[in-house]
Amino acid sequence: MKDLNYGKDYRYTHDYEKNLAPQEFLPEEIKSKPLYVPGKNASETACGNGSKKIEESTVSEMRL
Repeated sequence: MKDLNYGKDYRYTHDYEKNLAPQEFLPEEIKSKPLYVPGKNASETACGNGSKKIEESTVSEMRL
């Protein structure tokens, strides 16, 4: 597979601080669209809030 350049630009997550590698796998058309929108109940709101905190703290650290 190496002769086909398979995985050539792959960044191994565990080589990065906080196990977050700056890489994008989604196509351009959907990479900025939300993949999950929490419903209006307590548990989904909590998940959404947690996801938002993670995103806010890591986006500034990860520059593609």
